[in-house]
Amino acid sequence: MSCTPLKILVADSEMTLGGSVGFDGSVDYLLEIPVTKNLVGREGYRFLQGTTIKVPIRGNGNQLDYDRTALSEALSGLMTQAAESAAGKVIQQQVDKILPGLLDGLKVH
Repeated sequence: MSCTPLKILVADSEMTLGGSVGFDGSVDYLLEIPVTKNLVGREGYRFLQGTTIKVPIRGNGNQLDYDRTALSEALSGLMTQAAESAAGKVIQQQVDKILPGLLDGLKVH
């Protein structure tokens, strides 16, 4: 059963969560995180403005977890976009500092 996408405000960033829940309780969501200045820094934002990070969240009603491989691939894609600029290193440092804290609250055990 599909759900209407929800808008969630986390750390001044409006994220979108949508997906489906199976009759067996399985969950298959997609969290879309817009790239913001807080996430990648002012310099990185100049290059990545308007992009999103898509994070699959799967599990069941008792235990949800985000797909670390998909998150890593999404971040690598963003870094590739920014790698042509001097901002690439600054962006990576900023993302490494902020993103883990944002996603820690998503785990439900």
